[in-house]
Amino acid sequence: LLFSLEEGASYWSTKLTWRAFFCAMITLGTLFALRNFDSFWGQANMEKLFSFGEFNSLTGEASNYSIWELSLFIIIGCLGGLIGAVFNATNEHLTIWRMKNVNHSKTRRFMEVIIISMGVTTVSFVMPLLWNRCTELPSDMQDWSNQEKNLVEALVPFRCEAGKEYNEVASLVFTDADTAIKQLFHFREAGQDDAATFSSAALFLFFMPYISMATVVYGIAVPSGLFVPSLLSGAAFGRLVGHLLHK
Repeated sequence: LLFSLEEGASYWSTKLTWRAFFCAMITLGTLFALRNFDSFWGQANMEKLFSFGEFNSLTGEASNYSIWELSLFIIIGCLGGLIGAVFNATNEHLTIWRMKNVNHSKTRRFMEVIIISMGVTTVSFVMPLLWNRCTELPSDMQDWSNQEKNLVEALVPFRCEAGKEYNEVASLVFTDADTAIKQLFHFREAGQDDAATFSSAALFLFFMPYISMATVVYGIAVPSGLFVPSLLSGAAFGRLVGHLLHK
């Protein structure tokens, strides 16, 4: 519904809102029923619909965070708000420039899409090349969950020895956004060094170009939204702050 309002409709009304909401509700219910077809009635699994992965219990020694850490979350939220404000202001200036110089010509809009697509592709490929570092895969995973082991298997050995090493930046760029978000949420830290994790430098090298590209891409003549880029950017930024605090 939000995507239709944001990108897909040139005209909107209250009647169209209810129709779109009804269609979205039916679609979500149908998808939920199909993905839980193998479950007993009344025991549907919400994680089969959409999930950010499996988190630990919020009680006891397995707790994900302590109460005093809520103040850190507030600070991270404020920093994320500032980053979002910069994103909006920059994109607003780009939109005004497009309205004056690009949008009045179909040829220019087409060429803008081609040029930006080539630029994003080039940057996305160059980022792992610039990293040019291989990290050893974790070997001692006896106490790891199945989710964490599956995330290890999803790591990308770009220009590294497959089965033994992986490229940290390539593992975030050359994989689907859903897997990358789970990597950032659940790929555990390991001590004071960067072993078996995404290092601070790799997270910074991924975060800055990614959010910059999202700023430029949003508004060109293709149907695109900000939901997934916002989630992935926020996950990378939060992981970067968490990694620095962990060290």
